[in-house]
Amino acid sequence: INRSTFYYHFLDKNDLIEWIFHEEITKFFTTAKQDIWLLNTQHLLEIFHDNQNFYYQALKITDFHNLRNIIFNITVKKANEYLDNYLSGKELDTESRSFITRFYAHAFTEMNIEYILSGAAEPPQRAALRYYDVCEPSLRLAIDNCLKRNSDKNTVFQYNN
Repeated sequence: INRSTFYYHFLDKNDLIEWIFHEEITKFFTTAKQDIWLLNTQHLLEIFHDNQNFYYQALKITDFHNLRNIIFNITVKKANEYLDNYLSGKELDTESRSFITRFYAHAFTEMNIEYILSGAAEPPQRAALRYYDVCEPSLRLAIDNCLKRNSDKNTVFQYNN
C-alpha cells in the first residue's frame, strides 16, 4: 500500500487502529439479545486471544480514541439495547438506566482489558462463561430492583440481607 492510498482512507496510523477496533469489535455486537450475548462475548475474547500482541500494544494508546473507550462506548450502546429488550415496554427512570449501563459497561470493559493484559491466558469460551454467569443474572436483578424502587417511589427501598 502506498502512502497516498493510505492517507486517502485514514488520517494517520491511529485512525487505522481505531478503524480496526471498530471493525473487529462491532461485528460481533450486532444484536443485544440475551441468547446471543454469550456467543458475542466469546467471539470478542477469541479476537483478543488470537491477536493478543496487537491488542496488548493497542492498550498503550492513551488518546481519546483508545481501545478502552471504544469497548466502553460499544458496551454502553449494547447495554441500552439489552435494557430495551428486557424491559419490553416497562419504564425505567433515566438515572437508573444510565447508572446500570455505565456500571456494566465499565465492568465489561475492564474485564476485557484484564483479559488482554493477562496474555489471554484463559480459553475464550471459559472466560465468556464466567462473564455471562456474573453479568447476565446480576444485570436482570439490578433492573428488577430499580423497577421495584420506581414503583415504590413514596417509600424508602431497603435491601434484605
